[in-house]
Amino acid sequence: MKLYLRILGYLRPHAGLFVTSIVAMTIFAALDAFSFTLLIPFLNVLFGANSLALSGRGGMFGSGSSTMGRLLEWAVGDLVSAGSAMGALRNVVLVIFGVFVVKNVALYVQNYTTSMTEGRVTRDIRNQIYGHLLRLGFPFFQRTRTGQIISRVTSDVDQMRMLVTNNLSKALSNSIQTVFFLGMLLLISWKLTLVAAISLPPMLGLWGRFRKRLRTGVLSVLDAVGEVSSNIQETVSGIRVVKASGAEEWELERFHGLTRRHYRAMVRNERWRQFFGPATEMITASSVLALLWFGS
Repeated sequence: MKLYLRILGYLRPHAGLFVTSIVAMTIFAALDAFSFTLLIPFLNVLFGANSLALSGRGGMFGSGSSTMGRLLEWAVGDLVSAGSAMGALRNVVLVIFGVFVVKNVALYVQNYTTSMTEGRVTRDIRNQIYGHLLRLGFPFFQRTRTGQIISRVTSDVDQMRMLVTNNLSKALSNSIQTVFFLGMLLLISWKLTLVAAISLPPMLGLWGRFRKRLRTGVLSVLDAVGEVSSNIQETVSGIRVVKASGAEEWELERFHGLTRRHYRAMVRNERWRQFFGPATEMITASSVLALLWFGS
């Protein structure tokens, strides 16, 4: 936990950008959930709830006594009320279009500010690592291979960037969207929402196991990349010695061994990473089927 807090400290100088990104993702999540509920009056008008829609008693929004019906009536009731079915349908379409425009503007601001934060964090980390390297003594450089040092400043920094900004932004965005969608689902039907929640325990268990495996796999891949980089640097810098001693074949075999190790580490990591998507989809599909069965 202390390590994560230390890593998140790199966001402090760029708090303004990050807060802007959070505000944008909150607007996007709220409008995303709201656009989903706007399908209710659209479908009611489209499939013949015209007399109720024109009566002004909340028929366009489903049951007038439901919380969701009252919420939609308060939000867009005046906008979608019209003297004809086509007029009501036109107004609903315009409202949905306007919501999607604002939602995607918020998404653009979110992605742009997140990318700017990523770039600044990457710059700060690389500058700090390079400055730290210049202050280290000779013993460190004697016991550490040059390729490993280069890998730490390049590929490892990119991995930290993904952890600090990209993955954190995705986690926050998904959490905010989950809260808004869960609230909308509870307003529509709390019973069906509880049935849909049966997928959460197995999903969380799968995610916990996946996170541990993925972390181990990423570290193995990074170590293998560092070994490959070190071998290339040593061979190129000492190419005269390699040529003079006729060690080309030996160096080639050694490099093949390192690339095989990198390949095996990458395959093990990808095996778990690619398994997570289908597994979560199967859990979600099972929950949807259970929801349809319960709702019928």
